[in-house]
Amino acid sequence: MVEVTLLGVAQDGARPQAGCIQPCCAGLTAEDTMYPVSLGIIDDVGEGHLIEASRYLGEQFRIWGAPSLDSVWLTHAHFGHVDGLGLFGKETMASRDIDLHISDEMFHLIEETPQWALLLNQGVFSDKVFQNGQQISKNGQLSIIPIV
Repeated sequence: MVEVTLLGVAQDGARPQAGCIQPCCAGLTAEDTMYPVSLGIIDDVGEGHLIEASRYLGEQFRIWGAPSLDSVWLTHAHFGHVDGLGLFGKETMASRDIDLHISDEMFHLIEETPQWALLLNQGVFSDKVFQNGQQISKNGQLSIIPIV
C-alpha cells in the first residue's frame, strides 16, 4: 500500500515567515508553525519519495517518520522547493545515490549552481531528468507523472 503524508503547505518562507510582523505571523505558537510545501510518499516496499526539498527537512522528516529515501522530486526552482538540497550532503545527512527527478531546465540550473552540482559530483544524487507527461514507475505500485 502506498502512503502519502503532507509535510508542508506554506509558501517558500514558511510560517511564521522571517521578518513578517503581520497578524498572520506575529504571536504564533509552535502549533501554528507551517512548513513550506512538501509531500512524502512511502511506496509499497517501504521506500520514501520526497516531493520538494525545503530547509525544514529535519522537522518534515520527523513528521514523516524518516523512511529510507529512494528519491527526491523537484517541481521548480523556487527557493522553498530547493533550499534543502544541501542538507543531503556529507555535512548533514551524508546521503548517497538518491534519485533526483528533475526537469531538463532544473538539471541545467543545478549544473550551473556550484553547491548543487557538487552534490551530483559527490554521488549524493543521481540525476533523473524527466519529460513532461512521462510516467515514471517506482518500486511496484507507485507511478508519478510529472507535468511541467
